[in-house]
Amino acid sequence: MELTLLELKKQNARLKQRLLDTQSLTQVGSWDWDLLTNKVEWTDMMYLLLGHVPHTVEPTYALALHHVHDDDKAIYEKTIEKCLKEKSVYKLRNRIVLDNKTIIPVVSMGRCILNDSGAVIRMVGTVQDVTSQIIAENNLLDKEKAIQSDKNKSVFLAKVSHEIRNPLNAIFGFSEQLRNENLIEENKVDYLNIIQSSCKSLKSIVENILDLSKIDAKEISPSIDTCNLNEIMNNLHRQFSDSNANSSISIRLNKALVDNDSFIKTDNVRLIQILTNLLENALKFTEQGYVELGYTINNNFIQFFVTDTGMGINPKDYNLIFERFKLVDHQNENSGTGLGLSICKELVNVLGGEIWIDSLINKGSTFYFTIPYSRIDVEIENRGIKIIQQKNNIPEVLVLVAEDNYNNFKYIEVVLKQENYGIIHAKNGQEAVNIIKEKKPIDLIIMDIRMPVMDGITACRLIKEIDINIPIVIQSGDLINDIKKEAKDAGCDAIMVKPFSKDELLEVIEKQLK
Repeated sequence: MELTLLELKKQNARLKQRLLDTQSLTQVGSWDWDLLTNKVEWTDMMYLLLGHVPHTVEPTYALALHHVHDDDKAIYEKTIEKCLKEKSVYKLRNRIVLDNKTIIPVVSMGRCILNDSGAVIRMVGTVQDVTSQIIAENNLLDKEKAIQSDKNKSVFLAKVSHEIRNPLNAIFGFSEQLRNENLIEENKVDYLNIIQSSCKSLKSIVENILDLSKIDAKEISPSIDTCNLNEIMNNLHRQFSDSNANSSISIRLNKALVDNDSFIKTDNVRLIQILTNLLENALKFTEQGYVELGYTINNNFIQFFVTDTGMGINPKDYNLIFERFKLVDHQNENSGTGLGLSICKELVNVLGGEIWIDSLINKGSTFYFTIPYSRIDVEIENRGIKIIQQKNNIPEVLVLVAEDNYNNFKYIEVVLKQENYGIIHAKNGQEAVNIIKEKKPIDLIIMDIRMPVMDGITACRLIKEIDINIPIVIQSGDLINDIKKEAKDAGCDAIMVKPFSKDELLEVIEKQLK
């Protein structure tokens, strides 16, 4: 039975509506380009995808190209040209831009239609809005990242638990042994050395964990000040030489500047932390030979290096060793948390430099890093340290210690009494202020930041209003730049970060008593 013209029109309308519904549901528009007449036809959805009301503009290749994102135009045109030349098909992910500047990610597909002689006479294709797919992919990626993050946290907690319990076990065990009244003196010294070494290991682990959290929170920024580079290098060399005096490893030092020319501006705390981590890492994997610490001047940068004669690292692992929690093939579960080198990399970036490694298996490794360099001219004054005289065992220097934690105060008291310093104890900032108001002859103040009644920064500010010449050393468990800035603004003269050793405490005091 033949269809009437009206029925054909209705059927055609139904087919067009089905096509529109299908393309609308899948967000796909299609096109047909007659290369002989250069005539282009778009489906209604194609118009809508490009931001036009159907059939209100003339569809052309030029108009379609106009809507392609500027950064994608070149590759889009090359893809079309290649398809025509090779008489093939193409698939391309690109972006289109509507007249209202809305950017839509799409997948463009097309193929050539050939005549009987094999010549290309038409191209047909589709454009699909893949916004919803990308959102789904990103959600899946976020989910996968969250799962991986949870796995990393589990690995991290397991490693940290292991690393913390090792030194704690030694501290608890040998502390208990020291209670043995029959313990010979030689064993006491050995046990105390083990306890001290374990405490240093524990301190390093805690600092790495805290730094990791600050890095993730983007709370680390450099605290730039003038420091003497050679003094830093000498101290590190002496520290590691003393701690490795009984080993078969020698510690070498190589400096490029004379002492009076070695004043620079940098964050000396972070610089020392980076060098310490690299030295500890070198010693961990070196059984004999030497470890060398040094620096050279390279135009506007200082290039530091730490060289060892250890087991070396395979070039394929050069990038891996700077990732968190990663251990290379020759390392085992006792090689640490896998945080030291990754933190070094982050801190070097904070200081404005770069870090890299050069190594040979079974020959050794050299870690390099740079920081910006500009020479600082500092006038060197011959100022002597105030010498503490003893007259009838009466202290010549009186120190006010403001500390609410009894154990922390007791430690400072023991150290200062050994040096014959006089001590006054204040349990909070308000007590410290009151003591200064009483006009007691205080030569120096050691002030904790976090105390009840009145905090250390407030007390520091009030004391400086009473007597600006009294040196105040702030002690804190925080190394956040905002707190350091608050302390400096309040008038404090130096900052000590807990925990600190006897030598570190006495060095700060002596500098303030110059």
